[in-house]
Amino acid sequence: MHRFQSLSKSETPHVELDLLKQQVESNIREQNGQPHISASQNSSFNLGDSGTGMTYTGTAPVSILPAGDRQSRNVPQMIAAPSSEPATNVCSSACSTQAQSIQELNVDAQDIDECFALVVELAKSAIFSTERILPTIQALIILCTWQMPIDTPSKDITPTLAGAMIQMATNIGLHVYGTVQDFSRVAQPYDRQQRNFRTRLWAICLLTIQRVNNYRGLPPAVLPDTYSHEGYKEDPFEALPTAIRFQRKLNQVQSEAISQIERDALSRRPEDRNVVLPAAVSHALSRLSPLELECPSKLDRYFLRSAVLQISACSLIAPSSAIGDMNLLSMYGDACNLIELAVELDDEKQMSEYGPGVTNMILALAAFIVLRVGKSRVRDALDARRGQKCYFSVINMNEKHSIRSDDVAARATIILPQLWTSQMNIKRPDGTVDNLWLRCRNRFGLSLAFDTLWLWRQRIWRSTSPYEGVEGTCLSTGLDA
Repeated sequence: MHRFQSLSKSETPHVELDLLKQQVESNIREQNGQPHISASQNSSFNLGDSGTGMTYTGTAPVSILPAGDRQSRNVPQMIAAPSSEPATNVCSSACSTQAQSIQELNVDAQDIDECFALVVELAKSAIFSTERILPTIQALIILCTWQMPIDTPSKDITPTLAGAMIQMATNIGLHVYGTVQDFSRVAQPYDRQQRNFRTRLWAICLLTIQRVNNYRGLPPAVLPDTYSHEGYKEDPFEALPTAIRFQRKLNQVQSEAISQIERDALSRRPEDRNVVLPAAVSHALSRLSPLELECPSKLDRYFLRSAVLQISACSLIAPSSAIGDMNLLSMYGDACNLIELAVELDDEKQMSEYGPGVTNMILALAAFIVLRVGKSRVRDALDARRGQKCYFSVINMNEKHSIRSDDVAARATIILPQLWTSQMNIKRPDGTVDNLWLRCRNRFGLSLAFDTLWLWRQRIWRSTSPYEGVEGTCLSTGLDA
């Protein structure tokens, strides 16, 4: 899709879209009919500074493309830099950054839907193919990093693609450091380049699915591999770029911390959960705090603070009476800090337009924390003006991110202002007003975000609560403790 960047703006958008459709259709035919392209053949595949950055050319190791090293100043820093080599990799040429090629095209939603329907068909055929596994895995990473536009989160196929990606990776033994002969019926070449390439690709696969799950409130992906085993003559991660090493560590710690919170607190009876949850969250945050000194870039710091906020928000699963005022004030400040850092990255790298799709989910959580904590019992102790500025900054960034009038980002520009101006007097079952009271409690740190969306449906669309009369059938006592 890189070639669409160079098209003149005077050309009609439908001509551009037709070219895009022709390219994808051609690649689908190639995927179904071309002979196997081995890893040794010329194959180019790029990702930018999204924390999963890589360039794969033939058997060469994957490497980050630093923003300062890019030859073209017209390429946004957050996305892939076009390769000067021919792209014979079918998947890479068809599944590049969607927003990069579509965002500036003045086309209607139906045309965009038709375009991405073709991309989905290509992904399906690649997933069920038994050939060219490595290029397919890389293509799925791109589709998981920059999601296709949808009008509601329930239509998001990213978790499905991520699941297919990680399963394909383990099927061919990427989770094993060194030789992969145990996963192949034919003799496999073994050299340092292949080993380093597989190490990087596995690290990116792992952190990709961990991001997908963590920022959608899905069970964390904590997968065992052999890279951390003892007895190696050299550090398996030594050849990884600093950013990938940091992101691998961050996402692994975050996923393990969420799993620990689930085991230690969320799995208990509600009355016990409410007592131990603050300590469990505090312990999880203590595991993340040392990483602040290791951040290699501002973008990495953004993802670290996102992890801190997401884990902090797990404490909101308990009633607010179980949460200390200082913890609420700290969470509010962390949300504002995260949004302000996102604004800086947007000014410097156009993150709202070209950043990974997960950034919008993170910012939505931060905005909802500002909203709900800002209307809680600690509201008089907050910097309300700062919170309002941050809240509407998220709205502005969603407006930039949107590529069609009814996608999730576009709808967020409507939902967020409506929530801000709505009267919020949330009542617990006993009639007590508690604007931090959650009915949705099974999405870990994202529970607040999904609960707030249900609140919007009830307040604006007059929908009935789907939780009425349901909770008591699962838990006999203690739910409202």
